[in-house]
Amino acid sequence: MPTIRGVLLVALAAGMSVIPACGESGGFDAGDAGTDTDTDTDGDSDAGAGPDCAEVWHDSASGLYWALLPSGDGTMTWQAAADYCDTLTLCEHGDWRLPTINEFRSLVRGCPETVTGGACGVTDDCHTSDCWNTGCDGCVFDDGPDDGCYRPTEIEGSCVAAWSSTDDGEGMTSAWEVAFRAGSVVEEIVTHPDAGARCVHSGP
Repeated sequence: MPTIRGVLLVALAAGMSVIPACGESGGFDAGDAGTDTDTDTDGDSDAGAGPDCAEVWHDSASGLYWALLPSGDGTMTWQAAADYCDTLTLCEHGDWRLPTINEFRSLVRGCPETVTGGACGVTDDCHTSDCWNTGCDGCVFDDGPDDGCYRPTEIEGSCVAAWSSTDDGEGMTSAWEVAFRAGSVVEEIVTHPDAGARCVHSGP
């Protein structure tokens, strides 16, 4: 049986690399020496890729990275939702957070009133109660492009409302949610446990 030293000498004589590349396994397999196992062709960096990456979706339209599944399913207060995202780790990233209302509206699909730039007056720059208008009511219930939800088809989980990080600008007694069943932008009291958390991060 050839020794490990013998295998290494043969590999070196043949011009093969026996030092694993960054991100590849540290184990040596003479049959795989010098072979690049990265089959990624999408141009995105694989840095930080791990078993949780299947739980994250990159929205190429906004550049944001979203957790595919929400947490809480309509049972979290605003602070609980914020705490959940602040402590979340996915894809080896720990910089998850609640989205701002502008970021959340960028996730709406199929409802012209509340998509980015739509008639709804609630934005990162205008988020008091006076900014709300009837456009924020959204569209027909359960008629969105993702099995009735007004969101991308890649997103998973229920259509219940989820908290944004944007408060009412009037003492932080209420904050803004997006409810994907109607694509609506809703103001809710922060202590009411009636929404979930859909976390986002900005990096790759």
